[in-house]
Amino acid sequence: MSRRPEWVGTAVGVGQNVVLPIASYLLLVAAGWSPVWALAGSAAVSVLALAVDRLRGEPFNALGGLVLLRFGLSFALAWLTGNARILLVKDGVITLVIAAFALWSLTWSRPLIARIRRDLSADRHAFDERLDTDPAQRRLHARLTLMWAAGLAVEATTSILVSLLAPITAAVVITNITGPATIVALIAITEYAARSHRATPPNTPTP
Repeated sequence: MSRRPEWVGTAVGVGQNVVLPIASYLLLVAAGWSPVWALAGSAAVSVLALAVDRLRGEPFNALGGLVLLRFGLSFALAWLTGNARILLVKDGVITLVIAAFALWSLTWSRPLIARIRRDLSADRHAFDERLDTDPAQRRLHARLTLMWAAGLAVEATTSILVSLLAPITAAVVITNITGPATIVALIAITEYAARSHRATPPNTPTP
C-alpha cells in the first residue's frame, strides 16, 4: 500500500481549517443569518469537522487547538458584543499571536513549522528521523518558521486594518480571501522548499 504524499495531508488540513469555515460562513449568510452569528457558526462547523477526525482516530494537533480557540472566542464575542467587526478583528489578533508564537518557537529544538508538518505527515517516524539526523533539515524548518511568522504578521496587520476601516461586507469578503491566500502561498513555498531539500544529493551543500 503506497504512502500518502505529505502534501495531501497538508491540503486536507488547509481545506478543513480554512476552506470549510469560509464556505460555511457564505452558506449561513445566504440562509439569512446575521454576519456575526454566521462567523460564529462557521467556527462551530470547524469544531464538528475536528470531532469527526477524533472519532476516526486522528490525533489532536496544533491546527486542532487553533480551531478550538477560534470557536471559543467567536461565540464569546458574538454573545457579548453582537458585533461582526469585532469578530473579524479577533481573527487578525489571533494571527498576530500565532506569528509571535512562531518567532518564540525558534528557541525550541523543533520550531513551530517542523511540529505542524510532523503532525500532518503520513509517516511521522520517517519525518522525525530526517529531522533528528539531518542538521540541514533543522535549519530549513527554522527558516520556514521565520518566513511564516513574517507572512502571518503582515497578513494579520492588513486584516485588522481592513476589519476596522472597510464596510463590514467588504471586510468579510477581503479578509476571507487574503487570509487563505496568504496561508496557501506560505504552504506552497514550504512544500516546495521541503521537496527541494529532499531532492538535494547528500553531499551537496544546502544553502
